[in-house]
Amino acid sequence: MVPLAGEDLRGSATPHHGAARVVPLVKPSRLVSSNSGLRREARRTPVAELPSRNTALIVKATAAVPTTTSAEGPPSLSTAWQVSVSSTAVLDDDDLAGRNLLITVVDRASNARSDPISLDGLPWDKQPSEGRDGYARGWSRKGELQLPPGVKTPGALLVQKLPTAGSKDGRALDYITSLKLKGADGQEIEFLVNSWVASDHGERIFFANYPYLPQNCPPHLLALRQQDLDSLRGTGAGPTSVSARSYGYQVYNDLGKARDPRPTMGGSKDMPYPRHLANLRSSGAPDTDVGKPWVPYDEEFEFGKHTGFMGGAALAAVQALAAGLADRIGLRPSFRNNEDVYGVFQKDGGVTGAREPASLLPEGSQDDGTWGIRLDRDMEQRVKSRLDGFRAAVSPRAVKAAPKAAGQPKAGDGSDAPAADVDPNLLDYGNYALNTIIKSIFGQIKEGKEPSIKFEAPKVMAGRRDEWMTDEEYGRQFLAGQNPCTLSALRAMPAEISGSAIGPQHVDEELKRLGSPGMEELVAQAAAGGKPRLYWADYWYLDSFWDQGQPARNTAEHAGRIVLFLTQDADGKDTGLIPLAIELKCRLNSTKAAQSGLVYTRQDLAHDPNKEMLWRLAKAIFRSLDTAVHQLISHWLRSHACMEPFAIALRRQLSTMHPVYKLMLPHFRYTLDINARARSSLINAGKSDQMSGLIESNFTPHAYSLRYSSAAYKGWTFAANAVPEDLKLRGMVDANGKPWMDYPYADDGTDLWQAYVDYFGAYLRLYYGSDADVQADTELQAWWEECKNQGHPDVKLNHPDEAQAWGFAGPIPTVDALVHVLATVAWTSSAHHAAVNFGQYDFSGLLMNASPMVRKPIPDPSKPNDPEYKALVEGKGVVNAAAAVGQVLFDAGWSLAFSLLRGRLPPWTPGQVWGELTAAATSQNARERQFLTYIASPFQYLLELVTLKLLSTHADDEETINMPNALLTDPAAVEENAKFVKRVEELEKRFEARNKDPARWTRMAGRKESMEYTLLLPSSPPGLTMRGVPYSVSI
Repeated sequence: MVPLAGEDLRGSATPHHGAARVVPLVKPSRLVSSNSGLRREARRTPVAELPSRNTALIVKATAAVPTTTSAEGPPSLSTAWQVSVSSTAVLDDDDLAGRNLLITVVDRASNARSDPISLDGLPWDKQPSEGRDGYARGWSRKGELQLPPGVKTPGALLVQKLPTAGSKDGRALDYITSLKLKGADGQEIEFLVNSWVASDHGERIFFANYPYLPQNCPPHLLALRQQDLDSLRGTGAGPTSVSARSYGYQVYNDLGKARDPRPTMGGSKDMPYPRHLANLRSSGAPDTDVGKPWVPYDEEFEFGKHTGFMGGAALAAVQALAAGLADRIGLRPSFRNNEDVYGVFQKDGGVTGAREPASLLPEGSQDDGTWGIRLDRDMEQRVKSRLDGFRAAVSPRAVKAAPKAAGQPKAGDGSDAPAADVDPNLLDYGNYALNTIIKSIFGQIKEGKEPSIKFEAPKVMAGRRDEWMTDEEYGRQFLAGQNPCTLSALRAMPAEISGSAIGPQHVDEELKRLGSPGMEELVAQAAAGGKPRLYWADYWYLDSFWDQGQPARNTAEHAGRIVLFLTQDADGKDTGLIPLAIELKCRLNSTKAAQSGLVYTRQDLAHDPNKEMLWRLAKAIFRSLDTAVHQLISHWLRSHACMEPFAIALRRQLSTMHPVYKLMLPHFRYTLDINARARSSLINAGKSDQMSGLIESNFTPHAYSLRYSSAAYKGWTFAANAVPEDLKLRGMVDANGKPWMDYPYADDGTDLWQAYVDYFGAYLRLYYGSDADVQADTELQAWWEECKNQGHPDVKLNHPDEAQAWGFAGPIPTVDALVHVLATVAWTSSAHHAAVNFGQYDFSGLLMNASPMVRKPIPDPSKPNDPEYKALVEGKGVVNAAAAVGQVLFDAGWSLAFSLLRGRLPPWTPGQVWGELTAAATSQNARERQFLTYIASPFQYLLELVTLKLLSTHADDEETINMPNALLTDPAAVEENAKFVKRVEELEKRFEARNKDPARWTRMAGRKESMEYTLLLPSSPPGLTMRGVPYSVSI
């Protein structure tokens, strides 16, 4: 790039390279897509229905352009430039995509600019093409523009979409992917627009792909830069138009309903919380109106994510209800035994008489793994018929706004009426597909048919079905499971830390059996800096709201602590991590004030065949607590809620020209949209049978679930989110930062962390020549200040020491500090989220391994005459046997009555009932049955699988960190990004090698029961893969 007079190249596109073309020397292999793509108000038009765009519409561009005028002087002769404009979005015939667009070209070095130029005069270069979803997608126009001679190097575009006659509210909308200009001198300028432009936006401002720090920005562009940022900050209480572009902040005061309110989270020391994107409010609404979750168009899911991922995952999720109905599980309060649970899953790769429902996927697509279910042919045809009608005739606008119709419109007739039986509140294809399959299932049941649908088996039981029962597997999952970030080294006695009842009397006998010194000696060694052998997790704060309201029905809230021991062989090599003692208290028979509870120990229970089931239950209840902490805190709070303010502030304070914006935007792709959806269906108040409020419905605390994340947020600090600091604070690493033991989350995670630090350091030093440049960057410092004081203002209420909370006080002082800040955000949004998200189905998908809910208080081992205790311990006890036999007879009788009402024979024979009766009377089956009455019911469990399937699945358009960041166009930046991508690919090979190393006992390499750690392998295809590190929190 040729420098302007007096221009400092530091902070420009090629800061160290002299003259160079603006376009990248190495073209990225893929074009980054906008965060948007779905327009809820637009009717997608199949290709066959689009109006012709042939030569009758083509006008020479020069004829459409008058003599242009420089802002610096009188009219002058024009200069010819070649222009190409393209879009990759789904088209809408109402908006006449690619038409009624005006552009004004502004020079980078001066204030010279063209008059507004209509693109209608440009020939169509590309007709719309049909995508895999069956909708028309994409357009491009190419031609010649005449620009004033004063526009020597275009630096900005002013783009306006004109209203379209007859469109709703006079508003028109268009998506522009990029605009390229090529001068007669060979100069090429590209504008990566990647944005929706609405007619009520006025003139939108876009800049050429020059990265500039604000202090280095050409003066004539600086005013436009500030004007664009001002338009994103907005004014007032929040947006009032669906096409608004403003980003604001709001407390979590929108999760409840009028009849089922929830307290406001955020704004107080007692219930602090990060802020979320301001909701959409009705024009003229009072200040008390909390609005509805909303995101700007440029933050929305790309349309393919709805028709592909959202549709496929929602369709696959309904297998839960189908499996329950097919096997009559949903009619019983509990599973009968472990085999009953295993029966939910496919066996030997399939189910007799069923097949993959490939014909239900969008036309031209392949099963990407998001299904994982089997349908019988009858159901497949029923559902396909309904979905075809929906896709052809119902628009998102119609589904959202129109009343229910009496009949179904014909495909392609343009009707705004929804198909028959469509809920007008459904917003997209996926939700309608889910609704459709549910209706089809019940239709089959009414006709006396049994739909054959099964889940795919979670990986935690693949080739190792019963491994979950072992203490070794239980401990291993604290290091290589779905929640590997809560365990801490025990460097003080539990009573000293938190008043725990766990002491030497509960563990020393077992430690002696294992050839180890006692608890006090082990704790002293760790406190002196030696290798810790005892570890613990403390979830006692789950009693935070026990003094408020009443417990939910049919649930038993517990709080707990656990101590685990690192075992070693005779040579001193680590061999495993096993639980020694679990402390529990239950809300139904304890109080918030109780600082200690009942202690269940391995030494007293695990070695006694009669008491082993009580030990198994104690482990299951604590794992249920761990599952809640995982979902509410490690996943939702830390990844989703705490990262959202950084995304909002990025849009509000950093110009699209800013090199930090270009570096970090991929780490926020879809984050605002997925969080808005979560407030609508996942973390809000609601009912599970309405697919709303799924967290509250699935987890023991019910209505208090999200409040526990607020309690945890009291201890949240940004500084502790950096993985080296997190591991250090938890005592999981030595003085050199090396993990004390085989710890996949730490080993793989720190490698990815260091890759970010090195990459960000090299990239940022392309633009910041000194620490003074960082201090002088007004946009960057405004972003950081806003993150702290508007996005996370409640942190200072519980952490008044700013340096302790944020790593340092005041503005960002140095390049190194900036690297650390951005690496923390990038790590949390990508690797941490991947580690706690994409393994959920494969760990929690097996009920006995991780139940989302506990229904009864754990029995007190000091009360051996308690019927519940006897039922677990005395497998042949009268109470347990009678209950088991009675349950078999009840199931059989209910099934008989249900079948007779449908005019068919029951799905069992007397011989099968007798077999169950005799099995129920045996001690092991009786204990298993009793154990299963404590954890989630079949219906609760199957509903959890609905959620897990959705949350653990990669979308078709996932962008993982082994892919290049195509927002970067400066050749030097592209080169650094390419080095990062190469390093990530090398790290993936390293992680795979670790999985094959027999010394890595947590990965269990080379054993029959092996389960490799794949959650931080960067690459992944679409679907349920238990691997892949996306750039951002996008699901």
